[in-house]
Amino acid sequence: MLVVLFLCHLFSNQLSAVEEKMSFIEGQDLRQKWVKSAASDEKRVLNLIHYLKRSKTGSILLAQAAKKAARHGETLTDMILPGEVSITDTTLIRRFNRDNPLEMVYETKSKVFINVDLSFQDAILDLAHELTHYNYKDAFNPYQQNFSAPDFLKSTLEGKGGEVEAYLVECKVMAEIFPSSVSRLSHCHKIRDAERKTFSKEKAKNLFYQLGNFYDVFQQELKEAGIEQNSISTYSKGDALFISSAYGLPYPLASLREYQGIMTRVCENDRKRLGLLRDSIGRTLASVQKSGNEKLYQKINENFQNRCPAFIKTP
Repeated sequence: MLVVLFLCHLFSNQLSAVEEKMSFIEGQDLRQKWVKSAASDEKRVLNLIHYLKRSKTGSILLAQAAKKAARHGETLTDMILPGEVSITDTTLIRRFNRDNPLEMVYETKSKVFINVDLSFQDAILDLAHELTHYNYKDAFNPYQQNFSAPDFLKSTLEGKGGEVEAYLVECKVMAEIFPSSVSRLSHCHKIRDAERKTFSKEKAKNLFYQLGNFYDVFQQELKEAGIEQNSISTYSKGDALFISSAYGLPYPLASLREYQGIMTRVCENDRKRLGLLRDSIGRTLASVQKSGNEKLYQKINENFQNRCPAFIKTP
C-alpha cells in the first residue's frame, strides 16, 4: 500500500512539474514539426505530454508510464526522448561472472523515442502508440530455449502491447482529440466495427498481416529459416498498409528479420560464454566445481548446437 501511495504521489508531482515547465502555446500549429514547439528537448516532450493529456486514453497511458518509469528511478522526460524514428527501445541486460558462469542475472530497460521529423499531431499519436508498447508489452528472453520465430512474430504483432494493440490505442486517441483526422489522415476508419463506435482488433490484425509485394519474399524467408508457414498467423497479399519504421518493411517481414538479428547476437554471446566455460573448466582443480561447470557447458552447448547453426558458424 505504501508503494502504491508513493507512486501515485510521485506521478502527481510529475504532472505538477509538467504544468510548471510546460511552454505550450494554445495556438500551436499542429502541422509544424513538434521539435519546433520549444527551445529544449525536455520542454518539447512536455508539450507532447500536455496535449496527449487532453485524451482520456492518453491520460491513462501517461499515468501508467509514469508509475513504471518511477520504479526505475526515472520521470517521463527521462524515458521519452527525440529520435530518428519512433520506437520503444528495450534492452535486455545479461550479466554473469567470468569466474562463475553459473551466476546469471537478467533485467530490462526501456526508452521511448519519437521521430524528430514528425508534425506535432503525428508526434502525439506516435507517443500514444509507443507508450502502449512501453506500458503493456511483456519483455521476452531470447536466451530461453523455447524462444521461437512464430512466437516472436505473434507476440510482436498481436500480443499484449504489440503493434495491433498500439494502433488501436493510437486510433482511440485520434478519435478523442483529432476526430476529423480519423477518416482523412489515417487507416483508422478501416478498422471500425459495424456500429462505427469502436475499433476492431480483428480487423486491425488482418491489415497488419498484409504483405503486398513482399508476400513472396516473406514466404521464401520462412522457408530458408525452416519455419512452417502454417505456424504463422494468416498472412495475405493484400496491400501492405502498415510499415515498420525501424525496417521500412511490412510488419511480418520486419519482425522475422528482427528475430533473426536477435538470434545472431544471442548465439554470438553464447559462443563467448562457452569459451569462458571451457577456460573455467581447464583452470578449476576442485573436482566438484569442475563437474558442475562441465554439466553447464554440456547443457549450453547442446542448446547452442540446436539453435545457432542457422545464425552463426558453430565453433
